[in-house]
Amino acid sequence: MIEVVISTALISVVLVGALNAVGQSAKTAEATRTGAMSAWLADDLLAEMMAAPAAFTEVLTRGPESDEVGRARSVFDDLSDYHGWTSSPPQQTDGTVIPGTSGWTRSANVYGADSTLSRTNDLNGTTWILEVVVSNERRQVTRRVAVRTEAAEEARQ
Repeated sequence: MIEVVISTALISVVLVGALNAVGQSAKTAEATRTGAMSAWLADDLLAEMMAAPAAFTEVLTRGPESDEVGRARSVFDDLSDYHGWTSSPPQQTDGTVIPGTSGWTRSANVYGADSTLSRTNDLNGTTWILEVVVSNERRQVTRRVAVRTEAAEEARQ
């Protein structure tokens, strides 16, 4: 009789340990998927913003111009159009929803920057700070920030 009790206790301990390992493995896999998805969403939008023209020929305004409001990002014609932009679920440039991103939100902001790289509200300087934030239903997951300068813009032309 004592052997049965000891055997049952040992099996219980081993089973609890195995179930905890399986549970932790599932949590780790989900965290990896979430991290990879959020990093890709942030990097994709930031690369698009880095490639957008800064439009030195006009005074930059914060956010899209009136003819661009509510339309796909494909109509954005300068860097400032990204300021205040948000999409939930995330969309491709043409406005189609990116598959598998239900419950995610992606937003962008553009700020001017002074010589110390502090944010300013003046977008008509020579340096800009670009910010992309990606969140899921629970929390902000990824935040990417890049600095773009007029010198880099001129070198690309």
